[in-house]
Amino acid sequence: MAQSAIEKLMSAVNKTKSAGFTDPHEGKFWRAEQDSAGNAFCVIRFLPGRSEDDVPFVKTYSHGFQGPGGRWYIEPCPTTIDEKCPVCDGNSELVASGGGWKEIPEGSELKKTIRNRNRKVAYLSNILVVSDPKHPENEGKVFIFKYGQKIFDKVVGALTPEFEDEKPMNPFDLVEGCNFKLKIRKVENYANYDKSEFDKSSDITDDVDLSTLHDINTFVTAAEFKTYDALKTKYDMIVGTVAKVSHDDNDDDDSDAAAIAAAVKAAKAPKKEAKKPAAKVEEAASEDDDLAYFQSLADD
Repeated sequence: MAQSAIEKLMSAVNKTKSAGFTDPHEGKFWRAEQDSAGNAFCVIRFLPGRSEDDVPFVKTYSHGFQGPGGRWYIEPCPTTIDEKCPVCDGNSELVASGGGWKEIPEGSELKKTIRNRNRKVAYLSNILVVSDPKHPENEGKVFIFKYGQKIFDKVVGALTPEFEDEKPMNPFDLVEGCNFKLKIRKVENYANYDKSEFDKSSDITDDVDLSTLHDINTFVTAAEFKTYDALKTKYDMIVGTVAKVSHDDNDDDDSDAAAIAAAVKAAKAPKKEAKKPAAKVEEAASEDDDLAYFQSLADD
Protein backbone atom coordinates (compact mmCIF):
# COMPACT_ATOMS: atom_id res chain seq x y z
CA MET A 1 0.00 0.00 0.00
CA ALA A 2 1.43 3.34 -1.03
CA GLN A 3 2.39 5.81 1.66
CA SER A 4 -0.06 8.63 2.24
CA ALA A 5 1.06 12.24 1.86
CA ILE A 6 1.01 12.68 5.63
CA GLU A 7 3.16 9.57 6.18
CA LYS A 8 5.71 10.86 3.68
CA LEU A 9 5.79 14.24 5.35
CA MET A 10 6.18 12.66 8.79
CA SER A 11 9.03 10.55 7.50
CA ALA A 12 10.78 13.70 6.27
CA VAL A 13 10.20 15.40 9.61
CA ASN A 14 11.59 12.44 11.56
CA LYS A 15 14.74 12.44 9.42
CA THR A 16 15.40 16.06 10.30
CA LYS A 17 15.08 15.14 13.98
CA SER A 18 17.37 12.12 13.84
CA ALA A 19 20.51 14.11 14.53
CA GLY A 20 18.73 15.98 17.32
CA PHE A 21 19.50 19.40 18.70
CA THR A 22 21.56 19.78 21.83
CA ASP A 23 21.65 23.12 23.58
CA PRO A 24 25.27 23.59 24.67
CA HIS A 25 24.06 25.75 27.58
CA GLU A 26 21.35 23.41 28.81
CA GLY A 27 21.42 22.97 32.58
CA LYS A 28 23.89 25.78 33.16
CA PHE A 29 21.40 28.51 34.08
CA TRP A 30 19.51 29.02 37.33
CA ARG A 31 16.48 31.16 38.00
CA ALA A 32 14.24 31.55 41.02
CA GLU A 33 10.82 29.96 40.68
CA GLN A 34 8.01 32.29 41.72
CA ASP A 35 4.90 31.10 43.53
CA SER A 36 1.34 31.64 42.35
CA ALA A 37 1.41 35.18 43.75
CA GLY A 38 4.58 36.01 41.86
CA ASN A 39 6.83 35.97 44.94
CA ALA A 40 10.11 34.17 45.55
CA PHE A 41 12.88 34.14 48.13
CA CYS A 42 16.25 32.49 47.49
CA VAL A 43 19.81 33.01 48.67
CA ILE A 44 22.70 33.02 46.22
CA ARG A 45 26.35 33.99 46.27
CA PHE A 46 28.08 35.77 43.41
CA LEU A 47 31.34 34.05 42.50
CA PRO A 48 34.66 35.37 41.15
CA GLY A 49 35.99 34.92 37.64
CA ARG A 50 37.68 31.70 36.57
CA SER A 51 41.04 33.45 36.79
CA GLU A 52 42.33 36.58 38.47
CA ASP A 53 42.20 38.40 35.12
CA ASP A 54 38.58 37.46 34.40
CA VAL A 55 35.85 39.98 35.16
CA PRO A 56 33.16 38.05 37.13
CA PHE A 57 30.30 39.26 34.93
CA VAL A 58 29.52 39.92 31.28
CA LYS A 59 27.04 42.40 29.89
CA THR A 60 24.75 41.33 27.05
CA TYR A 61 22.00 42.87 24.94
CA SER A 62 19.06 41.18 23.27
CA HIS A 63 15.83 41.97 21.45
CA GLY A 64 12.45 40.38 22.04
CA PHE A 65 9.32 41.75 20.41
CA GLN A 66 6.28 40.72 18.41
CA GLY A 67 5.81 41.99 14.89
CA PRO A 68 2.55 43.22 13.33
CA GLY A 69 1.82 39.74 11.99
CA GLY A 70 2.11 38.10 15.39
CA ARG A 71 5.51 36.46 14.90
CA TRP A 72 8.26 36.98 17.44
CA TYR A 73 11.80 38.27 17.00
CA ILE A 74 13.91 36.93 19.89
CA GLU A 75 17.64 37.17 19.26
CA PRO A 76 20.87 38.29 20.97
CA CYS A 77 21.84 41.79 19.86
CA PRO A 78 25.22 41.98 18.07
CA THR A 79 25.96 45.31 19.74
CA THR A 80 26.94 43.08 22.66
CA ILE A 81 30.17 42.45 20.76
CA ASP A 82 30.28 45.90 19.12
CA GLU A 83 28.83 44.71 15.82
CA LYS A 84 25.99 46.27 13.81
CA CYS A 85 22.44 45.14 14.50
CA PRO A 86 19.54 45.42 12.02
CA VAL A 87 17.01 46.02 14.81
CA CYS A 88 19.06 48.86 16.24
CA ASP A 89 19.49 50.26 12.74
CA GLY A 90 15.75 49.97 12.22
CA ASN A 91 15.06 51.77 15.48
CA SER A 92 17.43 54.57 14.53
CA GLU A 93 15.53 54.98 11.27
CA LEU A 94 12.24 55.16 13.19
CA VAL A 95 13.69 57.81 15.51
CA ALA A 96 14.88 59.81 12.51
CA SER A 97 11.52 59.46 10.76
CA GLY A 98 9.88 61.14 13.74
CA GLY A 99 12.33 64.02 13.70
CA GLY A 100 14.21 62.84 16.79
CA TRP A 101 13.15 61.16 20.00
CA LYS A 102 12.05 64.35 21.76
CA GLU A 103 9.89 65.33 18.81
CA ILE A 104 7.91 62.06 18.79
CA PRO A 105 4.68 62.51 20.78
CA GLU A 106 4.49 60.57 24.03
CA GLY A 107 1.97 57.75 23.76
CA SER A 108 2.19 57.65 19.96
CA GLU A 109 2.36 54.29 18.17
CA LEU A 110 5.78 55.22 16.82
CA LYS A 111 7.22 55.79 20.28
CA LYS A 112 5.61 52.60 21.56
CA THR A 113 7.12 50.64 18.66
CA ILE A 114 10.60 52.01 19.28
CA ARG A 115 10.38 51.19 22.99
CA ASN A 116 9.05 47.72 22.23
CA ARG A 117 11.98 46.94 19.93
CA ASN A 118 14.52 48.44 22.31
CA ARG A 119 17.59 46.50 23.39
CA LYS A 120 17.25 44.71 26.73
CA VAL A 121 20.29 44.45 28.96
CA ALA A 122 21.24 41.42 31.01
CA TYR A 123 24.29 40.45 33.03
CA LEU A 124 25.67 36.95 33.48
CA SER A 125 27.61 35.75 36.51
CA ASN A 126 28.54 32.49 38.14
CA ILE A 127 26.69 31.94 41.39
CA LEU A 128 26.53 29.41 44.19
CA VAL A 129 22.95 28.54 45.12
CA VAL A 130 22.82 28.70 48.91
CA SER A 131 19.07 28.32 49.40
CA ASP A 132 16.40 27.39 46.86
CA PRO A 133 13.22 26.32 48.70
CA LYS A 134 11.39 25.33 45.50
CA HIS A 135 14.32 23.25 44.22
CA PRO A 136 16.58 22.19 47.11
CA GLU A 137 18.47 19.90 44.72
CA ASN A 138 20.14 23.04 43.34
CA GLU A 139 21.65 24.04 46.69
CA GLY A 140 25.42 23.85 46.88
CA LYS A 141 25.76 23.85 43.08
CA VAL A 142 27.27 26.41 40.72
CA PHE A 143 25.10 27.91 37.97
CA ILE A 144 25.04 30.90 35.64
CA PHE A 145 22.66 33.62 36.83
CA LYS A 146 21.11 36.02 34.31
CA TYR A 147 20.01 39.25 35.93
CA GLY A 148 18.93 42.75 34.98
CA GLN A 149 19.90 46.31 35.68
CA LYS A 150 18.19 46.56 39.08
CA ILE A 151 20.24 43.73 40.58
CA PHE A 152 23.42 44.94 38.88
CA ASP A 153 22.86 48.34 40.48
CA LYS A 154 22.82 46.62 43.88
CA VAL A 155 26.14 44.95 43.03
CA VAL A 156 27.61 48.32 42.06
CA GLY A 157 26.15 49.82 45.23
CA ALA A 158 28.02 47.27 47.32
CA LEU A 159 31.27 48.07 45.51
CA THR A 160 30.77 51.83 45.79
CA PRO A 161 28.60 52.58 48.85
CA GLU A 162 26.72 55.86 48.96
CA PHE A 163 27.59 56.91 52.51
CA GLU A 164 30.96 57.50 54.15
CA ASP A 165 30.28 55.17 57.07
CA GLU A 166 29.77 52.22 54.71
CA LYS A 167 32.73 50.06 53.75
CA PRO A 168 33.10 48.99 50.10
CA MET A 169 32.45 45.27 49.67
CA ASN A 170 33.33 42.99 46.76
CA PRO A 171 30.26 40.74 46.30
CA PHE A 172 32.31 38.33 44.18
CA ASP A 173 34.94 37.65 46.85
CA LEU A 174 34.92 34.17 48.40
CA VAL A 175 36.17 35.36 51.77
CA GLU A 176 34.90 38.89 52.32
CA GLY A 177 31.86 38.78 50.04
CA CYS A 178 28.24 38.41 51.13
CA ASN A 179 25.34 36.16 50.29
CA PHE A 180 22.64 37.86 48.24
CA LYS A 181 19.06 37.53 49.45
CA LEU A 182 17.01 37.51 46.25
CA LYS A 183 13.50 38.72 47.00
CA ILE A 184 11.03 38.85 44.14
CA ARG A 185 7.60 40.46 44.37
CA LYS A 186 4.95 40.95 41.73
CA VAL A 187 4.29 44.66 41.32
CA GLU A 188 1.92 45.84 38.58
CA ASN A 189 2.32 42.46 36.84
CA TYR A 190 6.12 42.71 36.73
CA ALA A 191 8.79 41.04 38.81
CA ASN A 192 10.22 43.54 41.27
CA TYR A 193 13.61 43.11 42.95
CA ASP A 194 13.73 46.23 45.13
CA LYS A 195 13.65 44.27 48.41
CA SER A 196 16.68 42.15 47.47
CA GLU A 197 19.77 42.80 49.58
CA PHE A 198 23.22 41.59 50.54
CA ASP A 199 23.67 39.80 53.86
CA LYS A 200 26.62 40.14 56.21
CA SER A 201 30.10 39.02 55.10
CA SER A 202 30.90 35.30 55.18
CA ASP A 203 33.70 32.99 54.03
CA ILE A 204 32.61 30.32 51.53
CA THR A 205 36.05 29.17 50.40
CA ASP A 206 35.35 25.60 51.47
CA ASP A 207 31.93 25.53 49.80
CA VAL A 208 32.97 26.16 46.22
CA ASP A 209 35.04 24.17 43.74
CA LEU A 210 36.33 26.85 41.38
CA SER A 211 36.90 24.25 38.67
CA THR A 212 33.11 24.05 38.30
CA LEU A 213 32.76 27.70 37.25
CA HIS A 214 31.22 28.18 33.82
CA ASP A 215 32.97 30.20 31.12
CA ILE A 216 30.58 33.13 30.81
CA ASN A 217 32.83 34.80 28.24
CA THR A 218 31.57 32.35 25.62
CA PHE A 219 28.32 34.35 25.56
CA VAL A 220 30.11 37.40 24.20
CA THR A 221 31.90 35.71 21.31
CA ALA A 222 30.96 35.92 17.64
CA ALA A 223 29.85 32.27 17.63
CA GLU A 224 26.81 33.21 19.75
CA PHE A 225 25.46 35.64 17.14
CA LYS A 226 23.98 35.22 13.69
CA THR A 227 25.31 37.28 10.81
CA TYR A 228 23.90 40.73 10.11
CA ASP A 229 22.35 39.50 6.86
CA ALA A 230 20.63 36.54 8.56
CA LEU A 231 19.24 38.77 11.31
CA LYS A 232 18.17 41.40 8.76
CA THR A 233 16.26 38.78 6.78
CA LYS A 234 14.43 37.65 9.90
CA TYR A 235 13.81 41.22 11.08
CA ASP A 236 12.35 42.25 7.71
CA MET A 237 10.05 39.24 7.77
CA ILE A 238 8.89 39.87 11.35
CA VAL A 239 8.15 43.58 10.87
CA GLY A 240 6.53 42.97 7.48
CA THR A 241 9.11 44.56 5.20
CA VAL A 242 9.09 41.45 2.97
CA ALA A 243 6.34 38.96 2.29
CA LYS A 244 8.39 35.81 1.93
CA VAL A 245 12.00 34.92 2.68
CA SER A 246 14.27 31.91 2.62
CA HIS A 247 14.76 30.38 6.05
CA ASP A 248 18.09 29.90 7.80
CA ASP A 249 18.56 26.14 8.20
CA ASN A 250 20.06 26.73 11.62
CA ASP A 251 17.08 28.76 12.86
CA ASP A 252 14.95 26.20 14.64
CA ASP A 253 11.97 28.55 14.92
CA ASP A 254 11.83 29.19 11.17
CA SER A 255 13.13 25.94 9.69
CA ASP A 256 11.46 24.11 6.82
CA ALA A 257 11.07 21.08 9.10
CA ALA A 258 9.10 23.18 11.56
CA ALA A 259 6.87 24.41 8.73
CA ILE A 260 6.26 20.84 7.55
CA ALA A 261 5.50 19.69 11.09
CA ALA A 262 3.02 22.54 11.49
CA ALA A 263 1.33 21.59 8.24
CA VAL A 264 1.04 17.96 9.31
CA LYS A 265 -0.41 18.98 12.68
CA ALA A 266 -2.91 21.25 10.97
CA ALA A 267 -3.99 18.40 8.69
CA LYS A 268 -4.65 16.14 11.67
CA ALA A 269 -6.46 18.53 14.00
CA PRO A 270 -8.68 21.61 13.90
CA LYS A 271 -6.88 24.91 13.98
CA LYS A 272 -6.50 26.56 17.34
CA GLU A 273 -5.67 30.14 18.10
CA ALA A 274 -1.90 30.50 18.40
CA LYS A 275 -0.76 31.19 21.91
CA LYS A 276 1.59 34.02 22.65
CA PRO A 277 4.89 32.81 24.18
CA ALA A 278 5.08 33.33 27.91
CA ALA A 279 6.58 36.75 28.49
CA LYS A 280 9.97 36.70 30.15
CA VAL A 281 10.35 39.34 32.81
CA GLU A 282 13.58 40.98 31.79
CA GLU A 283 14.75 44.27 33.22
CA ALA A 284 15.46 46.76 30.42
CA ALA A 285 18.62 48.79 30.17
CA SER A 286 18.37 52.47 30.96
CA GLU A 287 15.91 53.81 28.40
CA ASP A 288 17.77 57.08 28.08
CA ASP A 289 20.98 55.20 27.32
CA ASP A 290 19.41 53.16 24.52
CA LEU A 291 17.47 56.04 23.02
CA ALA A 292 20.61 58.14 22.99
CA TYR A 293 22.28 55.23 21.19
CA PHE A 294 19.57 55.06 18.53
CA GLN A 295 19.61 58.86 18.15
CA SER A 296 23.38 58.77 17.59
CA LEU A 297 22.88 56.21 14.83
CA ALA A 298 20.22 58.38 13.23
CA ASP A 299 22.54 61.38 13.30
CA ASP A 300 25.44 59.55 11.59
